[in-house]
Amino acid sequence: MGKGDDPAERTGDREIDTGVPSWLERVHPGQILASEFLEPSHTSATELANATGMAPEQLTRILHGTQGISVDDADRLADALGTTAQFWTNLQAQYEEGLRQHP
Repeated sequence: MGKGDDPAERTGDREIDTGVPSWLERVHPGQILASEFLEPSHTSATELANATGMAPEQLTRILHGTQGISVDDADRLADALGTTAQFWTNLQAQYEEGLRQHP
């Protein structure tokens, strides 16, 4: 294989290993929030909104996948759910990267 034959060597075509499975690239963080946190604990969106100090409408948009998770949202979710803010920001970044790579 000559120089430039490896796709990872081409500018703008580099794959970055984030440690997140490829199937998760297109899953919105709101779906993870609903299926892995709210549903198992039987917590409503309103209850989580109250616990985080987020507006219920904002949390609903996140859960429906129409709004992303900001750094502030990640901090609030981490505090309320016992996770890290990085967990949520990584999910959001991976989702956005998946959309960029596979529109």
